[in-house]
Amino acid sequence: MFENFSQIYVFLANLSFGIIAGILYYPLFLINFTKKLYFLRWLFDFLFFLIITIFYFLYAYFFKFPNFRIFEVFALCLGGVCGFKSFKITLAKRIKK
Repeated sequence: MFENFSQIYVFLANLSFGIIAGILYYPLFLINFTKKLYFLRWLFDFLFFLIITIFYFLYAYFFKFPNFRIFEVFALCLGGVCGFKSFKITLAKRIKK
């Protein structure tokens, strides 16, 4: 019973990490490169996700998450999309005013 209950905390922690990652990705997303510099955008995206992956593994190690499970990936992706979209909508409303 306790192990199932602790998975809720792991899910919420991964969700919050994904939200923060989504918000941090937004400024990088705003950079519009020309077609000549498309490789630079790909490089920045790759480096961002590499850094986020390293930070996630440090985060999981520091908080002593149990074995890696598929719901953790789902929570990270859901948090990233929600963080990115909500920050985009919030910023658009602020700029509109």
